[in-house]
Amino acid sequence: MGYTHHKDNTQRKLWVEIDQKALVANIHLLKKTFKTTAIMAIVKSNAYGHGLVEVCQILFDLQLPWYGICDYDEAQVLCDLGCPGKILVLGPLHPAELSDIAHHIPKATVCLSSEDLIDAWLALKQPQQAFIKCDTGMSRLGISPHRFQTVLQKIKASPHRSLIRGIMTHYANTPSPPDHPDLPIKKQLAIYKTCISQYLSQGFTMDLCHGGASHPALLYKKARGDIVRLGGPIYGFFSTAESQRRLPDLHLQPVLSWKTRIVQIKDLHKGAQVGYGSTYTAKEDITMAVLPLGYWHGYFRKMGSNQESYVLIDDHKCPIIGSVSMTMMTVKLPRKSGFFIGQEVILLGKSPHHCLSATVLAGWQETIPYEITTSIHPSIKRIVV
Repeated sequence: MGYTHHKDNTQRKLWVEIDQKALVANIHLLKKTFKTTAIMAIVKSNAYGHGLVEVCQILFDLQLPWYGICDYDEAQVLCDLGCPGKILVLGPLHPAELSDIAHHIPKATVCLSSEDLIDAWLALKQPQQAFIKCDTGMSRLGISPHRFQTVLQKIKASPHRSLIRGIMTHYANTPSPPDHPDLPIKKQLAIYKTCISQYLSQGFTMDLCHGGASHPALLYKKARGDIVRLGGPIYGFFSTAESQRRLPDLHLQPVLSWKTRIVQIKDLHKGAQVGYGSTYTAKEDITMAVLPLGYWHGYFRKMGSNQESYVLIDDHKCPIIGSVSMTMMTVKLPRKSGFFIGQEVILLGKSPHHCLSATVLAGWQETIPYEITTSIHPSIKRIVV
């Protein structure tokens, strides 16, 4: 059987759409939720895969005071775009990077999260403003509690002490025991409170303190501090199932849709095998479509072996069959006519009666929505709609 080519078959075969209205709506909703607490938009890692430039060009009009990024390169992008807010480089940073940031992006504030980093910062002639990060239980970045007092004394003796804006931490969001759901965060809050007391007792000025990323900031008012650092909620998803369960009235809107087009349609007879390893065998005569993407583009190879996984074509759930390969994947089409080469396929997003959210795909992969969106290859065009 032959299949016609759609008149728009020359359009791009793979793209991401960023819903501007959804992004703006999420920000307005979060501003109402946090009221007087300042919001820091976390736009690191290509804005969680949504497109750093595209997302920031929308956010810059919303009067957010802070933007959180990971490294020098991202800070430079925000600076080149004319970021109207303050930029916090969250790291991890190599001590040598502090000099580059101080010279080329003096607007940026850095996070001093190790003693080596603090020594490098103290050695600069003209360092940038900074926060001291204390480790309250993440055991990743941050000054250990037993060393915090010593580090403060070292900074106190430096002429750069006035450039310290305050202190910060990061809560681990560890799985909570069912009978004591708030126990992990309470332990970290207690350690952070001690660090704050030590900081103030050394005579430092506390312009700002912050520790709450998305999950703790939404669930625990005491964890918010002066700034809440929000990532997932800005883009329309919760960082954990616990957050979503405990906040049923916070109606966030997914911002990202990922789409492609059918590049080939093929009829297969019963018994035909599909893909590397022949992992799928047709139990009947079927019609199959080839899609021009695979794990190189960020669509997980494991999806091909998950019986739940599907894409949306013409509002139909079309199961993924065979292995997802490097640049191609295959799906089973319903036994109906009307499909065509060049037809739009939704990999992530909504059709009239179905929704393939990052949370749904994360469930198939036994991971979190963050991994789904950040895995989408940066070279794929992001289009604001």
